[in-house]
Amino acid sequence: MYELFHGKNQTASDLVHNLSIDKGYLSRVLLHLEKRKLLTRERSRQDTRLVFVNLNREGKKAFEWLNKASNEQI
Repeated sequence: MYELFHGKNQTASDLVHNLSIDKGYLSRVLLHLEKRKLLTRERSRQDTRLVFVNLNREGKKAFEWLNKASNEQI
């Protein structure tokens, strides 16, 4: 969620590369976030092969809450 919160209009391929994680694992994580209505997918207008993934308003709220709770434990 951190990468999604701090990035904008990233593709799943961008996330796989930046985080050095397995494509299958990322796919499951994104599907989970999408099912919880925390994520949006939007096709690029310039290149319709690209799909951008972003946290929506609820996703950003969830991240902020998790980040705050994490900081308070430190």
